[in-house]
Amino acid sequence: MFLAESGHGFITDYRMLDGHPGDEEQVGPSLAQYAATFGLAPALYTADRGFSTPATVAAVTAAGVGTECVPQ
Repeated sequence: MFLAESGHGFITDYRMLDGHPGDEEQVGPSLAQYAATFGLAPALYTADRGFSTPATVAAVTAAGVGTECVPQ
């Protein structure tokens, strides 16, 4: 399962995942879902270190996120 929420605690994305895909594979789809729902990139994107890859940072930057906080 993948779950994303806003800073106010609202669920912004919820998906049942097949198997055990890597966390980093969820960044692109979560950014796309946020943009589809709200019409813009999130001001802040934060995740745990399981999401940390160079591709993740590049995807967050390319999406126009204001601040990225994904620890290594």
